[in-house]
Amino acid sequence: MDLRPKNERAAYAMALLAVGDFLKVNGANGIIEVWLGELASALTDLDYGIVGPLFQTEKNKSLPSNTWRRFAMVAVGMTALTMAGVKREEAARRALRTVKMIRGTQAKTILSWYDDFHRGHVKNREGARVFSQAHKRLKAYSSAGRADADLEKAATVFFKLANLV
Repeated sequence: MDLRPKNERAAYAMALLAVGDFLKVNGANGIIEVWLGELASALTDLDYGIVGPLFQTEKNKSLPSNTWRRFAMVAVGMTALTMAGVKREEAARRALRTVKMIRGTQAKTILSWYDDFHRGHVKNREGARVFSQAHKRLKAYSSAGRADADLEKAATVFFKLANLV
């Protein structure tokens, strides 16, 4: 029997079911396994054009959370560069060159995201959480007396993470 999933949604569904089995075997409340199973089922239903109640929403123009997580990584990478003495505009240009998924975006848009994250104006909880946690790690890293070259390397790491989101 071939256990490889037929697509990405099926892979996520398999992972959810495996986590449910693991939790059940390790004594977790049985309802968690049911919830994970329902989520897995709702995911695979999408392959057949069935949008279950779990995924039905009111129309919304908001961007998905994974996009906001990417923006957060870009903002933290830019912060590392500015901490190393790079001007904001140059940090935005470097982000645009390095992060494939934002290429074609205007530098002023990148700077706007950067400012929104730093001012706490991002309403997406996932993006705000990722930025906050990564920004705290960066501040701790820089307060340990890191050189500008180290901060530039940190920026490269955050930009690479943005490419993975």
